[in-house]
Amino acid sequence: MCSHKMGRLAKGRLDSVEGVPVFVCPFHQARFSILTGEALTSPATKSIQAYEVRISGEEILLGLARFDLTLAT
Repeated sequence: MCSHKMGRLAKGRLDSVEGVPVFVCPFHQARFSILTGEALTSPATKSIQAYEVRISGEEILLGLARFDLTLAT
């Protein structure tokens, strides 16, 4: 989701900014680094979550964010 207006980046496109691969938000054209999630162009100013993606044979492997599962006491 775009950190600017919560647009679905899945409907955006891939591009590059100064050699960095980016997702482009389909609504306001904000660009985010695919590698780090950093917001690279306005109107977005906040980074988004980035995930590790690997291809192994015919499988696409997605690394999910790690959560601290300890309960507060």
